[in-house]
Amino acid sequence: TVSKETLPVYSQGIIELVRKGYKVPSSLAEGINWNKEDAAIYKEELLKIGTFYLKNPEVKPDQPFDLPFDKLMYDAPVPPKNCGVGTNTQIYDTDGKAYPCHLFLPIVHGQEGIEEIMNRIDFTDDASLIDSECMKCPIAKLCRTCYGYNQLDRGDVKARNMTKCKMLLAELQVISSFQIQYFMKRKDMLTTAELEKMSCSLKGYE
Repeated sequence: TVSKETLPVYSQGIIELVRKGYKVPSSLAEGINWNKEDAAIYKEELLKIGTFYLKNPEVKPDQPFDLPFDKLMYDAPVPPKNCGVGTNTQIYDTDGKAYPCHLFLPIVHGQEGIEEIMNRIDFTDDASLIDSECMKCPIAKLCRTCYGYNQLDRGDVKARNMTKCKMLLAELQVISSFQIQYFMKRKDMLTTAELEKMSCSLKGYE
């Protein structure tokens, strides 16, 4: 997990661990107010990791460099939620009762609080999990948010951390370019599926 404290050494940590044989998926921490300086650092760190992957083709790129840009091709009018909260995921409390994820447990919100919250959230309705402003965003289908943190920090599962937008944009810029270069280096041996992925990466880069 990338925090403000680890951001300046993000690439160093990932590369060292990968060289030691570890599989290291990574993502941005939630609950943080990011700024434009953070986004600039994040972009530079991602570029370093991308360069490492390109120079070491035997190493399979890990999250977030394997981001599936095919989501841009979805015809659905509303972006699908980006995790299994409330549908594919369940967390059980000590009394055996199931909750959407650990951030919706009574220990987080209080028993009465979580009951009121759960009565007004439908995790099967993607349209209820994104606000009208985010719906206008051209990369809404690629946006990753934490519905639990949205509820906890801002009182609404739709209320995304908008300071994260600049971080995500930097991420998509670097990773779309990286994926194009990654596939082009192997252009003579790409499978049909990989060709489709490269096409999606081009769409993301545009």
